[in-house]
Amino acid sequence: MTGGEPTGHMGPNFLMIYCDELRADVFGHAGHPRVRTPRLDELAESSHVFDSCYVPCPICMPSRTALATGRYPRSNGCLDNATPSLESESARSLYRLMHEGGWRMENVGKYHLGWPLEDSGFVLHEGIHDGFGPFGPANPALRRQARYARLDGDLPIIIWGSSPLRPEETNAALTVDSALRRLDEVDSRQPFFLRAAINMPHTPYAPPMPYANWYDPAEERLPASYGDGISTKPTLVQLFHDSRRYGDLAPDDIRRCRCSYYGLVSYIDHEVGRLLDGLAERGMRDDTVVVFTSDHGSCLGEHGWIEKWGHLWEETCRVPLMISGPGVSRGRSEGLVEQIDLMPTLLELAGQSPPDEVQGRSLMPMVSGGDGAGRGAVFAETFVPALMTEPAVSVRTRQWKRTRYPHMADIEHRLPGDHPRRGHPMFDEESLVEGELYDLATDPGETRNLLLEQPGHPALSALDRELDEWQDSCEPAVDWELLTPPPGFHWSQQRLMEGATLRNISRTWGDRPTVARRASGPG
Repeated sequence: MTGGEPTGHMGPNFLMIYCDELRADVFGHAGHPRVRTPRLDELAESSHVFDSCYVPCPICMPSRTALATGRYPRSNGCLDNATPSLESESARSLYRLMHEGGWRMENVGKYHLGWPLEDSGFVLHEGIHDGFGPFGPANPALRRQARYARLDGDLPIIIWGSSPLRPEETNAALTVDSALRRLDEVDSRQPFFLRAAINMPHTPYAPPMPYANWYDPAEERLPASYGDGISTKPTLVQLFHDSRRYGDLAPDDIRRCRCSYYGLVSYIDHEVGRLLDGLAERGMRDDTVVVFTSDHGSCLGEHGWIEKWGHLWEETCRVPLMISGPGVSRGRSEGLVEQIDLMPTLLELAGQSPPDEVQGRSLMPMVSGGDGAGRGAVFAETFVPALMTEPAVSVRTRQWKRTRYPHMADIEHRLPGDHPRRGHPMFDEESLVEGELYDLATDPGETRNLLLEQPGHPALSALDRELDEWQDSCEPAVDWELLTPPPGFHWSQQRLMEGATLRNISRTWGDRPTVARRASGPG
């Protein structure tokens, strides 16, 4: 059989609703006291809900690539938003394998995999752009209609406000419109896999009206970890906090930010409901596995932060995951799972066996009504190649969170020579912070870094052993020793923030990966 052609046998369809920057705790079914999400709560009632699902990297493209390959970023080679995975990874991705198995593969909305479309497995991709990006509307006329606050640090973001677009004009609505059109084109002889990738609630945190007015900032409490002190966080995190000017935020900015984000979530809830209604109206709901998830979460004032970058906290690493449809039992699992576990799970629901190289573990023992308890620990990493010689890593168990940020002293020497943060006290030896330890049982907000209070804490030994064993098992696609810039070399500020320094090149998983340095000039 030629991959992607009608088979005459209708297996389960798949609809993956893939949001961007959506936290796991902002739903009524998750216990949030304010956010109204009736359609997602309804979906949760008919789904298997995973309350403790974690992404392996809280950055867009590394997270999306990890889900697609079922492999950690350090193994597949996609470690930042500018560096695609090893070329060979796309050949055994979820989407390619489903295509070769006979599913009609289509993506609408955000793509962000780094692979050429012809290598991805998708036979159709419709990108969606609504004109209101993370930094504001590109159109001056549209910009004059908008009302928002923008934090102008090294990487500016819109932190609260209202969109100048009508609800039917935004990315979410246009993505759902496109998805409904694709459902109208379904060939009944061939099962489909439709990925509806809604690029929201990603910044700008400015929902359309009336959602922008749904939540009153005066009624919003500041998060418990607001003001817990950035000096106890890893040095890389302190640098980003400083360079992105989070210290300029007032409490009212945090309250407004949170309420704007809530408005986006309620708006997404409406659009997801519209998509699910369309699926049911076309008579497809009973034959379709529906997956709802996100590539990462976001801070909304926790530790004085908004959005992600550099840290591995609960707010950015824990994401929603709901699965419903044929072969899936209703229920709720609190056990730890990783989002890379979704790849082998969907393959098994499609009747396929995952490749041996996949590092994710199928969730079928849990979703099929068994007694699967989840993982004993989940792992994550984040990497800024222009500043770091190897990724920061974390291990999270039911009780503990341990992070390691190696070689923080090297950051200062990688900053451009005239960078305003060269010579900053955060780089003094006595000020360096190269990791975190939190007792989540007593400190779920990650406010007390026990690594600074008790450097020899008795929990460290077992957690560090877990991290070492995980790193040893991951077959890294990058030789970290090749990452050191030549003497006197400095990256521009733009590249410092993007981490756009490396590209991994390999033909197959069996080849020894090599690393080629990108051009050092402006780009």
